[in-house]
Amino acid sequence: MKLPAVLLTVALLSMGTVSARETDQYLSWDIELQDSAPLINGYLDKAMQSVLDNPENKHKSCQDLSKKFYQQLIGPYTFSELSIWAQNGKDMQSYRFPSVGKSEYVKESIYGGEGASPIIRWVIGLAPTLNINGIYLGTDKLGHISYMGNKYYKKYLKLRKKGLDEDKAISKVLEGGIRSEVVLGGFYGTSSISDLEGNYQGLRLAIDLCEGKNPILSKEDGKWSVDKERLKIQNYVTPEMDESYYPIIFGKLTWNDSVKERIQKICAEKDLTIVKKRFAYYRENFQKSRNILIMNAKMQLDPKFDNSKFSYQKVCGLDF
Repeated sequence: MKLPAVLLTVALLSMGTVSARETDQYLSWDIELQDSAPLINGYLDKAMQSVLDNPENKHKSCQDLSKKFYQQLIGPYTFSELSIWAQNGKDMQSYRFPSVGKSEYVKESIYGGEGASPIIRWVIGLAPTLNINGIYLGTDKLGHISYMGNKYYKKYLKLRKKGLDEDKAISKVLEGGIRSEVVLGGFYGTSSISDLEGNYQGLRLAIDLCEGKNPILSKEDGKWSVDKERLKIQNYVTPEMDESYYPIIFGKLTWNDSVKERIQKICAEKDLTIVKKRFAYYRENFQKSRNILIMNAKMQLDPKFDNSKFSYQKVCGLDF
């Protein structure tokens, strides 16, 4: 990569305009946040209504409306207007950036030690944590649902046009995403299966808008309508988006004593009552998604897919 390209990449990363932020849910283990789902659902509803209210869209196909909806979530210049709005929203209760500033938040996190990756500490930064329907996740996951979900959907549509059925097209898209994140991108950096889960859930949303027996969008008497009860963010958020519950895969340059010791310190010093209850809620109320089942199967066959060595159970010796 030529120097100007490197500088441009760094500039984009620092502005948070690409899918690059890390996140740290360990910091919120002893924190209870208000559920942000109602606020985010209001955002989704407003975005969809703006598409449906536009007279130019009256005779558009459902897939065209879906694309325009995603354009509302992504925005013209950023990775995701939705995630930026959630990160900076005045009414959104999050932990902890922007209330303490980007640099201070990173210093508090598992990535804040002197031995941690300087790219994470000084360039990429951390996305704050939200509570959506009892699941704690970084605001970056909303970007994966919107921006990367849209990219997955475009690949899915191309595969359908080539003759693949829905099941095979989804599988091929997921396999490609896993290969890109883990095999190509994770050797020296980090590979987030939680990010891949966000991508998959964004694909699910895109498919649900127009496909199946009961799509979210429907047309009757020449007028499009939306099923608002189904266009809800909690339908597309899973426990595996919590990176303290389902850990990222660290590469050779990112897994070190600094990160390990910070995780151990959190395990030893925080009151674990809240997080024990939270993880029990995860296990009792949610099934593994198709994306996670694929990843879990790969872990049994190939150690490069195994994230268990980075789990709080392994690092801290905890059994909940």
